[in-house]
Amino acid sequence: MRQIVFLTLLCMLNTASLADKLTIATHEFTTNWHPIHSTSYPATLLTRLTTEHFLVKACIGNKKPGTSATMRQEFTGNFLRMCLSVNKDVGSTYLPINNNTINRVKCSNLSADDIALTLKHMRKDTNDYQIYDLRFNTRSKTLSINNPARPSAEVLRQALSFPIIRQGKADRVFGRGTQYQYNKITAGPYKVQAFKSDIVHLKPRNPRIATKVTMSDIYLKSFSVRQQLVQSLQNQKVDVALNLPISMRVNPKTYQQVTNSELNNIAYVGFNFGTQNQTLQNLYQSQEFRKVLTQSIWANKVIRNKLDVIGTTNPEGNFYGEGFEPISRHNTTLWHYTVLPKKIKFFLQYQYIKDQNEEVKILINPSMNFIFTSTQLKVFINELNSMWQGSLNFTVINPGTPAKYLKELKKGHFDMLMDTFFFGKNPYKPLYFLLENHETNLLQNNVIEAKNIKEWLSLGMPGLEKFRKKMLSSYPIAIIGSFTRRDYISKKIEIPQDECPSNTIPIPYTFMPKWTHR
Repeated sequence: MRQIVFLTLLCMLNTASLADKLTIATHEFTTNWHPIHSTSYPATLLTRLTTEHFLVKACIGNKKPGTSATMRQEFTGNFLRMCLSVNKDVGSTYLPINNNTINRVKCSNLSADDIALTLKHMRKDTNDYQIYDLRFNTRSKTLSINNPARPSAEVLRQALSFPIIRQGKADRVFGRGTQYQYNKITAGPYKVQAFKSDIVHLKPRNPRIATKVTMSDIYLKSFSVRQQLVQSLQNQKVDVALNLPISMRVNPKTYQQVTNSELNNIAYVGFNFGTQNQTLQNLYQSQEFRKVLTQSIWANKVIRNKLDVIGTTNPEGNFYGEGFEPISRHNTTLWHYTVLPKKIKFFLQYQYIKDQNEEVKILINPSMNFIFTSTQLKVFINELNSMWQGSLNFTVINPGTPAKYLKELKKGHFDMLMDTFFFGKNPYKPLYFLLENHETNLLQNNVIEAKNIKEWLSLGMPGLEKFRKKMLSSYPIAIIGSFTRRDYISKKIEIPQDECPSNTIPIPYTFMPKWTHR
């Protein structure tokens, strides 16, 4: 069997064994591999391989499925059946969980209690399936899809593609050394052989599965050195590169570009409300300060050269204004850079700053080093200092590696954070990101009251609109914009084309265990 290797940055590989490996690379690192509320793109891919699903979206296209009996049994629409029985189709917002519903060959011993546990965890924390408002009735043993009110067949199928966890201790963070506990609550094709600080090793869960896949070992490895990835791409030692900003040029002759909605993101500068600097704590409480600081970032030449703030040629991403979606920019008023110094001076006249040249330490997430060069970061900081006329002195803490960054984050001796937040296809994730005491709210941000966010989450789409309006007026974080990301797959990789219904296109990662080299 061949081997798949996931690398978050490909390090030196043994060239003798390279022909037996499929290498996948990205710069993103992961602190929590939880299958329900994982916080990174690599963790999402891990979940696909280690958990069960009723359905898995496998193909793209609107053509009818193939007419063969095998194809009809394996598929419903463009979704591959996994735990959903061939005797059950998707035509209702209610799905009874019983022996007629569950495919006992593929998902043995799966019970209604497992589904109840899964939905319990899904409802209490952020994940990509909250939008469907999935509920489980313990009396009737029925799963229901409550949003939207009249879903299409496609939406019903998408709602039923959530990852399933089994009975076990699932309310925890999964990281180094927790493979035994992780495997107890998952039952997908692959199991975790080892969780380590910088690598996750997967193997087929049992011999029966091993005979049906091409790939026998999967390694997800995390590094943070940009040059190693660049060299690996140039030397074609990487078969797949994940989550690369488009500023990293990849040879189109050797790699094909893949667009993925799971990479939807915003880059931001966040205010550390837990800073030990009392002067800055007081400033952060001022909506006007947060607004002026955000405007000074938007006026920064480095940002304007990278994003389409004012019509930059070949931008690396999009300006969103103070929001998580493109539409927000239309409701945002940009201050002209010539007006900004006056606005800052006027603001400072009414603020007490204990010391002129008050230091503001900005912690840089290592992933930002793939977007900004060291020179660009230096120019960015110099411009901010020039704009703020000596009242604030912005400096950088750039740890460089995930381990050092997490150490700095834990210490909390910084005043602002420059980072990227990925929300993918889930429009509700930003609300959790700003919800006080939530695990993704790293900076103790309480600008928007928790009771309001919880109410908006309960309202669905109307609540989302209320959140968007509040963002425009409150500036809880300084949103820089969205830097475009892409995946790249080597043209040496053979992706199975006969697994989908006729006239549809396979989604590459669904069939990854069956990939081969040309």
